[in-house]
Amino acid sequence: MKNNTFCSKEIINVAFILSVICGLLDSLLEAPSEFYSMSFLLFPTIITSICYFISYSLLLLCFNMFLNKKDIQKLPAAISLGILIEIIFLKYSPLPNYLSFIIGTGLWQKIAIFFLCPLVVVVLTYYSALKIVANEKLLSLCTKSIYIITVILLETLIFLWLLRYNDYYNLIKYCFYLFVIIITISFFLKRNEGFLKKTIYFICLAYIFGTFISFIGENIHRYYNSASFNNHKIKHIILVIDDTLRADALSCYNRKAKVKTPNIDNFSKDSFLFENAISSASWTLPAIASIMTGFPPSVHVVTTVNRKLSDNFQTLAERLQKAGYLTSALGYNAVLNRSINISQGFSEYNFFPKWYGFSFGKDVLKKLFSQLFISKPSTEKLTDMAINWLKSNKDKDFFLWLHYFDPHLPYSPPHKYLTAKKKPPSMDESLISRDPIRFGKFKPNQKEKEWIKTLYKAEVSYVDDNFGRLINALKNLNLYDNSLIIFTSDHGEEFWEHNGFEHGHTVYNELLKVPLLIKMPHSISQKILDIPVSTSYLMPTILDQCGIKYEKENFFKSLSPLLSSNITSYNKEPIISINVFSPLRVQRAITFNGFKYISVKVEKNKPTEELYNLADDPLEKHSIADIFPEKVEEAKRIFTRFDKTSKELREKYNVIKREEISLNKNVIRELKTLGYIH
Repeated sequence: MKNNTFCSKEIINVAFILSVICGLLDSLLEAPSEFYSMSFLLFPTIITSICYFISYSLLLLCFNMFLNKKDIQKLPAAISLGILIEIIFLKYSPLPNYLSFIIGTGLWQKIAIFFLCPLVVVVLTYYSALKIVANEKLLSLCTKSIYIITVILLETLIFLWLLRYNDYYNLIKYCFYLFVIIITISFFLKRNEGFLKKTIYFICLAYIFGTFISFIGENIHRYYNSASFNNHKIKHIILVIDDTLRADALSCYNRKAKVKTPNIDNFSKDSFLFENAISSASWTLPAIASIMTGFPPSVHVVTTVNRKLSDNFQTLAERLQKAGYLTSALGYNAVLNRSINISQGFSEYNFFPKWYGFSFGKDVLKKLFSQLFISKPSTEKLTDMAINWLKSNKDKDFFLWLHYFDPHLPYSPPHKYLTAKKKPPSMDESLISRDPIRFGKFKPNQKEKEWIKTLYKAEVSYVDDNFGRLINALKNLNLYDNSLIIFTSDHGEEFWEHNGFEHGHTVYNELLKVPLLIKMPHSISQKILDIPVSTSYLMPTILDQCGIKYEKENFFKSLSPLLSSNITSYNKEPIISINVFSPLRVQRAITFNGFKYISVKVEKNKPTEELYNLADDPLEKHSIADIFPEKVEEAKRIFTRFDKTSKELREKYNVIKREEISLNKNVIRELKTLGYIH
């Protein structure tokens, strides 16, 4: 070599290429498929590359005088030193985990993994580099290979992002990726090193430039998406859905409730209070899909965690967005992740939990911009975020959907909301999972059951306080009076009323009966309605109240006559709820003329049937199906018409084939924790 110092062009070039590779590997090893923003993916890559280059340069300067006195080749030494820093920077990568699995996890094994392995790699790299530098042809080939690998890593990073972002998982896309890789290799192998070096530098500059352009473009797109018209009949629509909240957990629904909910109670005094609001399903996904589309689960068929809502449906958010409203969703529930497509029509869809990985670049950004890397916000934090959003958008016409996760499992209320009731020695101040109870590993006694209920009620109190903060903020911002505000839930929760626990497993009223409070603009009084209604009626109701025209469909039913006190023009219809959490177990319930009919079909067996007179037996304890066979037959006829109409609508909206998605590993892990999948 002509120049055997650490300031030679060759070594500077090595530092640059290794820093680029380190940045790309840093992002690739942390699953870029989880990010929906290109700039959010690329920025950590650049941060890692810059930090690597600075660290590498400083170490080279430190070792320069020491190594100059030694009989050590500088280029091989620089390469081996670069590889050592690369290993340090990628310490969060899966490689140490794999080695731990193979070797073991004892003290000496850890020392071997984190100290001896890098040392062995550095020594091998140095002597391999000596051999390569001594052979010009081999050096040329290796140089070209490094350049090609750098480009391929960049192409792979972008491809994986596009693959997830566009939800493409077919063979054509993989074939296209392989074609691009082959073209890249063929193109670069025929070029000389000078051309390759200039090309790599140009690509890296384009990469940095593209990242900032992407960031600017995303913000411009977000700005135009946040635009709204300000001439609507109702300027502000706020839908608050409190996950897993049964109606009788609120003191405005249950005067005997030991735990009071004063803030929701006060809100109810300005609202229409529906005493018999019934959800379309006993768990989140189908219930929310019904609220957003106006259709029952038998039409939208979003009935399992990997079912995607078809683009052929127009959601409430889409209709409001087309009418000129700014549409925003803010909430917490892993089931409602963006890939399910409930997000369609929302200008902003900010749902948690989110996973950012633990790469070096992301860690730096987390420390610098912690507010942008919130992973699992509490109910209090969600309320803060909602209030800040309202402050920023109070002058616009908007639709805001706020989705609280509490009081869903895990029950872990802040300590101050726990009553003075003494907890059993066997219990904690939280209940993390339902599975030990569901699968019989833990059979709580009566005192333990009461404590579990106490945890749930404490979380309800926690939500009540934060809902009060939200309402106070609306009043302080002068938004409360002229807003349409709806408070409801997606489903309830069972506490052994029918020998079960949690939700998603039956269609009894402890799971289906939810609160529904609708505050009209300028409303200052309460009206209580005992007419059975479905939460799926909310979509046409909101559109009617806002004066937005829409095609009237079967199953679309508006509550507007009730909200205008024109009760006589409201036609009562049977309320149908469906639970297909498992395709092998289909549960259906119909509430009609004071009765409730339940049909449970397991695999190909004959359905079991139950019938309850809700006036005499509101807790659904004593089936009278054998006593009133004519009511059972009436319910069956209603279901026959319902099934026929559902089929016609599925054909109309081309949802005969159910769309399924592949969930990423973090969503799967979260859903397993919640008990949705096993």
